[in-house]
Amino acid sequence: MWTSTTSVLETFAFGSDPPWHGSGGSEAESTATSPTITSPNSNAPYASVEAKTPTATQISIGGWTLPLRRQQNVWNPSVLQVRPLVGLLALCVTSSCVFASFAVLLVSDGQPVSDWPLSPAVSLAIITAAANSALALAYMEAVPISWWYSTTRGRSIRALERQWRVTRSIVSAVAYLRHLSVLNIACILVAIVVIDGPLLQKASTVVSGTTTSDVTLYMHLLPELPSNFSGTVWNHRITASLASQLPFQDLAAQRSMKFEVPQCSGSEEKCTAKIQGPGVMKTDCTSRTWPITKEMIFSINATWGTWKQYDPSSYIGPAMILPAFQVSIEPIYDTISGGARTTVGLAGWRDFEGQYVETSCTLLPAIVEYNVLLQSGNVQLLEDLEQGKVVAKANNTRAINTTEEMAHVIQPNAFDPVTVGAGYLVSANATVMISTARGSKGFAPTWAFNVPSFNIEAAKHVVNFPGQAAGTGMLFSDPTPDIIRTMNELMLRGAIYASKWRNQAPFIDSGVEINQIVPAVKETRENLYKSDLRWFAGAAIFELLTALAVLPMFWGWWKIGQDLTLSPFQIALAFDAPLLRDVNSASGVWEIVQQLGRLKLKYGVDTNLRYAAHGEDVAYAPGRLGLACEQVVAPPRKGWAFRE
Repeated sequence: MWTSTTSVLETFAFGSDPPWHGSGGSEAESTATSPTITSPNSNAPYASVEAKTPTATQISIGGWTLPLRRQQNVWNPSVLQVRPLVGLLALCVTSSCVFASFAVLLVSDGQPVSDWPLSPAVSLAIITAAANSALALAYMEAVPISWWYSTTRGRSIRALERQWRVTRSIVSAVAYLRHLSVLNIACILVAIVVIDGPLLQKASTVVSGTTTSDVTLYMHLLPELPSNFSGTVWNHRITASLASQLPFQDLAAQRSMKFEVPQCSGSEEKCTAKIQGPGVMKTDCTSRTWPITKEMIFSINATWGTWKQYDPSSYIGPAMILPAFQVSIEPIYDTISGGARTTVGLAGWRDFEGQYVETSCTLLPAIVEYNVLLQSGNVQLLEDLEQGKVVAKANNTRAINTTEEMAHVIQPNAFDPVTVGAGYLVSANATVMISTARGSKGFAPTWAFNVPSFNIEAAKHVVNFPGQAAGTGMLFSDPTPDIIRTMNELMLRGAIYASKWRNQAPFIDSGVEINQIVPAVKETRENLYKSDLRWFAGAAIFELLTALAVLPMFWGWWKIGQDLTLSPFQIALAFDAPLLRDVNSASGVWEIVQQLGRLKLKYGVDTNLRYAAHGEDVAYAPGRLGLACEQVVAPPRKGWAFRE
């Protein structure tokens, strides 16, 4: 036979209403003095409830007084509710993070690593963390809204439990895929959206590349050769100085031009700029043409052209060895001081007839604007200058007007020694000769290069072979641009050397600026960020799909008239748990905590419900298993069975 004792707290905590919610009985009974419960361990009362009317305002337990203020809450459906609006705002943050990631990738693409104190990868990681946190927040706010909205439409306990489980973890969402809904999809996507992090990290990588920027170069470079730099002229003798021989040796050996510019001196930097330096200007060009006939070719007395070697009395005649490419440059010993004359002879023919064209030009010292490349402490000319952009004529060499003066005065000279040096580099006298070759009808005369007459200058200007000339029939290209380039480079090299000397202003034209301020375009080889938007697209799709999957879970929030969560106390209040029955049914979790927050609960066996078993082999627990006030709960023992 079972016996039981029921206390006020037992009734309050579990099965039936507290005494101030009496069902049945007279009004006098409901307003009777509250009973006193005696502690099992003491004769003193351990809990009492002051509830004389249904409008009780407090409860005293173990010496604590807990407020039980009734809230006059009303059902007030509205669009303006905090939790759904916070969730929707979080979805907007996620969408904004997608655009922010795109902006970071777009702006950083091609930018130097050194310009970004915070790398794009770190920025993307922060943005991704914000996006994923916002998605998690939105999902967290959407889950209770979705669940409570389902309850307002009527659902079975099984369906509501399944809906709750589906939203708890990806495992449950996958397990309930046979009941596929937007909840399954949202839960799965929220769980795997973290893949957007690695995808965005792949979207920004570091590569080696080139960047360009506008810079200003400050350089010390003489725009003219000083009049005391190259050497002297005396009695038709040109003596080159040691200083002028150094640029000649460097050019002959094809050494790079050393020129340090602090603003462009890094090993991974190069600058293109226009600088002013010494050079030549071409003037007074004249040409003469001599026809070449078959009779002249086979005549040992025929001559053409005026080209001569260093011995003025030595002329070149054919004698079966025909001049085809002749180049010379020499100083002008007349009233034009500091000048040079170039003579270029080019022969061309088809079969055994053609022409010989001889062109003579005057080169004068000038200030020339050069397009140059500055890199690793070197300077390089970027174009073959035939005329060049002449800024001004250089007049820093004193004129020698008479032969008598030339013979008796040692004249410092800037240009003539350079001309002589250039002559060794550009002069040529290449010839062709009559030869024989076996053909279909036996041996026949043909043309062949006279190889011993070739030097490097002649070899690099060959365009056709004798007997096979095409187009104009010329065997060689015009070397004039190469001559001018050689002169310019010799003089520019000399200016670089002379710029290291002090006090050169008296030896150049007045008004010429030695210190140059030059705008330039700087190219730097460095590590750059490279963005691959394909990886970004993958991450963005994941984030936006997740946001779109979470969005429908907010449906119907404007139809719910109170702030509802999935807190166990909110659920208990909704199920009309006796422990919370004196809390307003429209209260939120915070109001429940405000009213009963100090009440201590414990999970175990309610000792207020005691049962005794007679003649039974099974040990039954002396009470009901549940969550109740701490003072009336005992820990369950192993092996106890529960009848209720």
